[in-house]
Amino acid sequence: MRFIIVLTVPPKTVAAGKPKTGMLERAAREHGLDVQRSFVVGDRYGDVELARNARARSILVRSGYGEGELAWHAEKWPVQPDFVAEDLAQAADWILRQQK
Repeated sequence: MRFIIVLTVPPKTVAAGKPKTGMLERAAREHGLDVQRSFVVGDRYGDVELARNARARSILVRSGYGEGELAWHAEKWPVQPDFVAEDLAQAADWILRQQK
Protein backbone atom coordinates (compact mmCIF):
# COMPACT_ATOMS: atom_id res chain seq x y z
CA MET A 1 0.00 0.00 0.00
CA ARG A 2 1.52 3.30 -1.10
CA PHE A 3 0.13 6.75 -0.45
CA ILE A 4 1.20 10.36 -0.04
CA ILE A 5 1.18 12.35 3.16
CA VAL A 6 1.45 16.06 2.42
CA LEU A 7 2.68 17.99 5.44
CA THR A 8 2.85 21.47 4.00
CA VAL A 9 1.78 23.45 0.98
CA PRO A 10 4.30 25.92 -0.45
CA PRO A 11 2.66 29.37 -0.83
CA LYS A 12 3.06 29.39 -4.61
CA THR A 13 0.55 26.53 -4.88
CA VAL A 14 -2.24 28.73 -3.55
CA ALA A 15 -4.00 31.06 -5.99
CA ALA A 16 -6.98 33.20 -5.05
CA GLY A 17 -7.42 31.19 -1.85
CA LYS A 18 -7.96 27.94 -3.72
CA PRO A 19 -5.20 25.38 -3.22
CA LYS A 20 -4.11 23.78 -6.46
CA THR A 21 -3.46 20.05 -6.65
CA GLY A 22 -0.85 20.01 -9.43
CA MET A 23 2.18 19.22 -7.27
CA LEU A 24 0.31 16.48 -5.46
CA GLU A 25 -0.98 14.93 -8.69
CA ARG A 26 2.46 15.10 -10.33
CA ALA A 27 4.08 13.35 -7.35
CA ALA A 28 1.40 10.66 -7.47
CA ARG A 29 1.98 10.02 -11.18
CA GLU A 30 5.76 9.95 -10.85
CA HIS A 31 5.71 7.51 -7.94
CA GLY A 32 2.62 5.44 -8.72
CA LEU A 33 0.70 6.66 -5.69
CA ASP A 34 -3.03 6.89 -5.08
CA VAL A 35 -4.04 10.44 -4.14
CA GLN A 36 -7.53 9.34 -3.14
CA ARG A 37 -6.01 7.06 -0.50
CA SER A 38 -3.70 9.81 0.72
CA PHE A 39 -3.75 12.35 3.55
CA VAL A 40 -3.05 16.05 3.66
CA VAL A 41 -1.85 17.11 7.10
CA GLY A 42 -1.69 20.80 7.88
CA ASP A 43 -2.49 23.60 10.28
CA ARG A 44 -4.52 25.86 7.96
CA TYR A 45 -7.89 25.61 6.28
CA GLY A 46 -6.11 25.80 2.90
CA ASP A 47 -4.69 22.35 3.66
CA VAL A 48 -8.22 21.03 4.19
CA GLU A 49 -9.25 22.59 0.85
CA LEU A 50 -6.25 21.02 -0.88
CA ALA A 51 -7.31 17.60 0.39
CA ARG A 52 -10.86 18.15 -0.81
CA ASN A 53 -9.71 19.38 -4.22
CA ALA A 54 -7.43 16.35 -4.60
CA ARG A 55 -10.05 13.96 -3.21
CA ALA A 56 -7.69 13.00 -0.38
CA ARG A 57 -8.46 12.95 3.34
CA SER A 58 -7.58 15.92 5.53
CA ILE A 59 -6.10 16.18 9.00
CA LEU A 60 -5.88 19.54 10.72
CA VAL A 61 -3.29 19.67 13.49
CA ARG A 62 -3.89 22.03 16.41
CA SER A 63 -0.18 22.87 16.60
CA GLY A 64 1.14 25.85 14.64
CA TYR A 65 -1.78 27.92 13.35
CA GLY A 66 -4.27 25.08 13.78
CA GLU A 67 -5.70 26.02 17.17
CA GLY A 68 -6.37 29.59 16.05
CA GLU A 69 -7.85 28.41 12.74
CA LEU A 70 -10.26 26.17 14.62
CA ALA A 71 -11.16 28.76 17.24
CA TRP A 72 -11.73 31.69 14.92
CA HIS A 73 -12.70 30.27 11.53
CA ALA A 74 -13.87 26.63 11.63
CA GLU A 75 -17.51 27.57 12.09
CA LYS A 76 -17.52 29.20 8.62
CA TRP A 77 -15.68 26.44 6.74
CA PRO A 78 -17.82 24.83 4.02
CA VAL A 79 -15.87 21.58 4.51
CA GLN A 80 -14.58 20.27 7.83
CA PRO A 81 -11.37 18.22 8.17
CA ASP A 82 -11.73 14.44 8.33
CA PHE A 83 -9.80 14.46 11.60
CA VAL A 84 -8.43 17.06 14.02
CA ALA A 85 -5.20 16.01 15.74
CA GLU A 86 -3.37 17.57 18.65
CA ASP A 87 -0.03 17.20 16.82
CA LEU A 88 1.74 15.28 14.05
CA ALA A 89 2.18 12.21 16.24
CA GLN A 90 -1.57 11.91 16.78
CA ALA A 91 -2.15 12.54 13.05
CA ALA A 92 0.25 9.69 12.20
CA ASP A 93 -1.50 7.37 14.67
CA TRP A 94 -4.88 8.16 13.10
CA ILE A 95 -3.52 7.50 9.60
CA LEU A 96 -2.14 4.13 10.70
CA ARG A 97 -5.52 3.17 12.21
CA GLN A 98 -7.23 4.04 8.90
CA GLN A 99 -5.02 1.54 7.09
CA LYS A 100 -6.25 -1.47 9.10
